[in-house]
Amino acid sequence: VCARLVHPLLVAPLIRTRRCILTKPCRSARLLPMLTLQAIEEKLRARGWDPEPAEAEGTLHATHPTAEGSFPFYFRLSEDWLILSIVPFMRVDGRPSLELSRWLLRVNRDRHMAKFAYDEDGDIVLTAELPTASLSDEEIGLALDELLTMAREQKKMLRGD
Repeated sequence: VCARLVHPLLVAPLIRTRRCILTKPCRSARLLPMLTLQAIEEKLRARGWDPEPAEAEGTLHATHPTAEGSFPFYFRLSEDWLILSIVPFMRVDGRPSLELSRWLLRVNRDRHMAKFAYDEDGDIVLTAELPTASLSDEEIGLALDELLTMAREQKKMLRGD
């Protein structure tokens, strides 16, 4: 088995302890480059976005226009996670109704990547959390597409369109 078929961070300890089916790492096995904020910015620009540094360290901001309105996106990079969020998705001033909370839970149940949550102000955010250990451009694209699709669909639904 080639070591490149297994996540690099899992391969090294297994080879050292000999509890691995790998006899040796293959020549093409390498650690994935560390994801940087600059790399995320480049990936977003390649997709037609115009990100800018946000006030918070390690965070980019971009506004994405759609037929349903513009959505304020934030991209926060930590050591292990890339968090993509629409903040706020909907302002409720910390007073969401029970019906709205139930609706959010029902929508979350049917989604795999993007989820609704409440922020510290009590407003609704739409977010996706991606582990950076082996994050690909395709996964970032899928997360962006799901966030945008979900945001457009749910805005229409909330307006009764």
